[in-house]
Amino acid sequence: MSFRRRAIGCCAAIALAQFVVSESRADPDVWTIASQPRLAADLAAYRDAERFLSASSRAGPDADRRLLLAMAVRSLERVGAADSPDPRPPVMLGRVLSRLAQYAPAPQGSELLVRASDVLQRAIAADPDHPVAVDARFALAVVWARLGQPRKEIAVYDDLLAREPSRQERVVVLTNRAEALMVAGDLDESVAGYRAAIWLAGDQPLAHWGLAIALDRSGDEAGAVASAANALRFDPESAALHDPNVFFLPAYDRWWYDALGAMAHARAEKNRELARSLWAAAASLWTRYLELASPDDRWVRTATARRKLCELKARAPHPQSRGR
Repeated sequence: MSFRRRAIGCCAAIALAQFVVSESRADPDVWTIASQPRLAADLAAYRDAERFLSASSRAGPDADRRLLLAMAVRSLERVGAADSPDPRPPVMLGRVLSRLAQYAPAPQGSELLVRASDVLQRAIAADPDHPVAVDARFALAVVWARLGQPRKEIAVYDDLLAREPSRQERVVVLTNRAEALMVAGDLDESVAGYRAAIWLAGDQPLAHWGLAIALDRSGDEAGAVASAANALRFDPESAALHDPNVFFLPAYDRWWYDALGAMAHARAEKNRELARSLWAAAASLWTRYLELASPDDRWVRTATARRKLCELKARAPHPQSRGR
């Protein structure tokens, strides 16, 4: 979820899942196109970009994905999609620019995200009630997350919640909003947000994973491990954390999730030798986090304490090996 985000050292996973929007407004009829001749070209470019974007999600190497996304951008820019009278082409342009930013060097990536935010905001303002504007708002929130603007991200999620989304959409929004609150430093509100998402859909592993991180960073290590254990009930292999539609900011934040998962497995393991191995694995995961953490990461002290605990558990002697 991510999603996040955001300020160095306060991130987590953001779900990128797009809302399934039923476009109740059909493509313009022949008379509308006759009165606005550019619409035919705009929508053709939109369909082409849609295919390129879909193909990029199935492509292998990053270079292939980058090429397909660049082709989508060129197709839309060729018709001036940012200024289209139909909101779908500019929203698609904003989404593609945001996705392309993932594969660009830091300065260029930030520039692409800024362009995406501008295009998406203009599209939303031009037709705020169009069905595709829901997807545009979600895409804009993800852009703000990647730009390290959690307050703007939260404002977009508040707007989405006020529009009474479906239960499934509301769970995604609440989960990502809780991530943004964690990045902004509002840990109590973040915990409450995750719990609200879990109340709506208790089988959503990302909400449990996010709650585990928020509790851990609030100082509740026992509650964090228990929440990680709940996540593992619905996600035994931690697959949700490795889904391509979930990202972490900073990227090394992923190790915090994996470390808590290993701790939860170790706590539940009855075989002492296997438990010790799991504690050692958790300590190694904490080490990976600490090795990659930035100098101003506010959570280094907590991660260091967790690693020390795991190392002690891994070295704990077997009861039968103690001297008489």
